[in-house]
Amino acid sequence: MPPGLAGGLHFRAGTWPPADDKITLLFVHGAGSSGAFWSDYLEAFAGLNTLAPDLPGRGGSGGEPGGDIASRAAAVERFVDALELERVVPVGFSMGGAVVIEMLLRRPGAYPAAVLLSTGAKLRVMPEILDLIASDYDAYLSGAARLVASPDTPPETIAPALADRASCPPPVALSDFRACDAFDRRPDIGGIEVPVLVQAGRDDLLTPPHFAEYLAGHLPRGRLRLFARAGHFLPVERRDDVVGSIKDFTKNTS
Repeated sequence: MPPGLAGGLHFRAGTWPPADDKITLLFVHGAGSSGAFWSDYLEAFAGLNTLAPDLPGRGGSGGEPGGDIASRAAAVERFVDALELERVVPVGFSMGGAVVIEMLLRRPGAYPAAVLLSTGAKLRVMPEILDLIASDYDAYLSGAARLVASPDTPPETIAPALADRASCPPPVALSDFRACDAFDRRPDIGGIEVPVLVQAGRDDLLTPPHFAEYLAGHLPRGRLRLFARAGHFLPVERRDDVVGSIKDFTKNTS
């Protein structure tokens, strides 16, 4: 489908229009990125609707990125409302996972299930990364490849995701990472009552596996899957395996 605009957000879709009798997988990207991160996912789920919006301030979406994770969650909620979507299963990667956690807390019961990848109930960002983004964005981008992937992942596998990151305006990326650094919903995630699939790479340096273990252990209906030979960019490093696990998870989602 050609890109569209809804609720102020530019988006990509697998099939259009969404079928009312099918689940909609709503893919939320990470910090310093755009919906293009999910391009290889949109056509991978036959029988399901798939959407990937650009959060404010990047890609085809205008506006300001917002000061915190809650403002980003509100932007996604406006997108969902504008399209009058029902039976939405949000899928969040990294910062997008924090956005999804916020959505689940802000609208209890509105989403029948969720998927969280490479994220945590509390996020932290190395001060050196924040300083480098603010002072020398090119240096940050050139060093990112060493942090986001497993040593076993071929460089060409993550090249498109790194190119997407390079397209993000530096002030937006800095705002994203600062919002991540301030995010902490550990006291609240016990109130999320829907099934949540939590996935992480064992080689993740940015959101280590114990982040996922904590999440799955404190979510009342959390399910955990850890992937060997995958780092923070798990969705692109192990794309086929992640697609398969999401398909299995959503089979019984009503």
